[in-house]
Amino acid sequence: MTPPQTMAELLQSSLEVSHLTQDPSTYRGRRISIDLLDRALRRAGYLTIKELEATNLSVAYFIQALQEEVQENEQGKAYTTLSQQLSQICKILEEIGASLPTTTMLRNSKQRILRAIEPVRHQQETITQTQMMDVLLILEGLEDDAGFAVKGVKTTPRKKAMLRLYVMVSACYALRQQSILSLTREDFNEETFTYRLAKGQRHGEAFARAMHPTVWSAYCNYLEVVGEYPLFTDGSWLSAGVKVILTQAGVEASNGRHGLHRIRRAFATYCYHQGIPLEDAAAALNHADSSTTERVYQDINAKQQRA
Repeated sequence: MTPPQTMAELLQSSLEVSHLTQDPSTYRGRRISIDLLDRALRRAGYLTIKELEATNLSVAYFIQALQEEVQENEQGKAYTTLSQQLSQICKILEEIGASLPTTTMLRNSKQRILRAIEPVRHQQETITQTQMMDVLLILEGLEDDAGFAVKGVKTTPRKKAMLRLYVMVSACYALRQQSILSLTREDFNEETFTYRLAKGQRHGEAFARAMHPTVWSAYCNYLEVVGEYPLFTDGSWLSAGVKVILTQAGVEASNGRHGLHRIRRAFATYCYHQGIPLEDAAAALNHADSSTTERVYQDINAKQQRA
């Protein structure tokens, strides 16, 4: 009888698959997460999934080992970076055969692990209304901009149309990157727009919204050049494209963070200044509860007072 594969072997196989099938930036991030997971498993003394999942207590011992590993070796990391690592570790465990109770226990422990290390929280920046208008103007002229380049390479009509739709969806619905990347043609309808949450305990939950005419126009334009490709094919390239557009619009990034979350933050800022109730803003931002939105509102108010 063939002995079961060790966790180290399963993780190595998972990493090799990622190297062959995913973007370089995704592979690099996965390699870092797998290294952290492997160190925690060795600290806990578990060689196989069967050992890890012998009892709920054995899973709890692993989570404790993971927290200790984070406390000792992950100091100085940004909150968002470490949070994404822990979420990715949950996904990796799912992929190599861990059960739902195991990954659920780990997900439920994530905030406790983060509180134990007190990771660095970078100041979140927003975009002004004037800058958003400049971004939209750049997007409108993107198709005719023959010199538009990302990572030093001039962009094809397909990629420009993809980038335009990507940012338009973010601007109109304040979605996170992974929710947008998972969209398919079936999610776009002239009357409705459907997306799935890609973060938190409500991961995978579907939402339907009214279709914004600007998004529908960008989608129809993209269909003319996309061919048989999936709608969004390269998250790393799209992130780089967003940085180019925000830079062209004069959006500063003192901490180097040019990304879609700034547009999401702009939506929260708009809600705050318009006096939109916390519950309504939380629903629009798909926050699990209004306490998250309340922290954003408090941060916006503090910055306003300093200004």
